[in-house]
Amino acid sequence: MAQLYVKLPDSDIPMPVKQLKGFKRVMLDKGENSRIEMTVNKNDLRVWDSQAKKFIIPKGIYTFMIGTSSDDIRLTTQIDL
Repeated sequence: MAQLYVKLPDSDIPMPVKQLKGFKRVMLDKGENSRIEMTVNKNDLRVWDSQAKKFIIPKGIYTFMIGTSSDDIRLTTQIDL
């Protein structure tokens, strides 16, 4: 199973280091490859700002990680939003 995790930008808002945002079950034989697509929409990036009393999308560098579990990350990329 491929799992998609996102690390949001550093901020004053407490949040987990990695957040599971998607997964896909892919059946492969040994040595096989497959291309999959997963979508992260803007609502997946929102966090509750208790001071502002609303959801916000933090500005900064987001890290997107793909792996078989949170402890087995195999691909990583970063995007500055």
